[in-house]
Amino acid sequence: PQSPRAMWAVLVVSLLAIHLSMLWLYPIDAADLFDNISRGRITARHGGNPFYDTPRDYAQDPFRGYVAWPGTTSAYGPLWELLAAGTSRMVGDDKLANVLGFKLLGLLFYGGCVALIAGILNRHAPERALLPVLPVLGFWAVETRVDYSLLLLSAGVLYAGLSIARRSFGFGVLAALAANGGLWYFLNRQDGFGFLI
Repeated sequence: PQSPRAMWAVLVVSLLAIHLSMLWLYPIDAADLFDNISRGRITARHGGNPFYDTPRDYAQDPFRGYVAWPGTTSAYGPLWELLAAGTSRMVGDDKLANVLGFKLLGLLFYGGCVALIAGILNRHAPERALLPVLPVLGFWAVETRVDYSLLLLSAGVLYAGLSIARRSFGFGVLAALAANGGLWYFLNRQDGFGFLI
């Protein structure tokens, strides 16, 4: 079995690297972020109940225009709604602060789920303990409309982490190939680097 410390290091670094790179991106194809903000505000700012009230009931709210499903109540449980209300209280009315605060809240929840799954896998199937990181790369690629250079670089980082965690030469070779492929693709698209073709 692999070292638990190395496995956790790879998981944490992968999650942080990918999610922090997405922190400043506009939530493309993720309009539910604004629904979460709006429902947090229903409780925190308006004293309402997101299981009964809808964003449409608060037309004066500055986030109302961003909400994708204004006529629906919350689909999440009470723990999420309490955390959303707390986040809304902490970040206030600033739109950027709300987007960043709710993205970080989502990161905490997702990170907790990944940690739980990885912990279970590390105990019962250690060779699969890092599998929960793979969907993160897929979400990141879709969400960022990423080009191949960043996708290959991300795969290189993941393989480098696997190489270190498992002391595997094979994963090290894959890391080098993916990172070099990403660098080549990036440089090939830049002005003045056409000689690389």
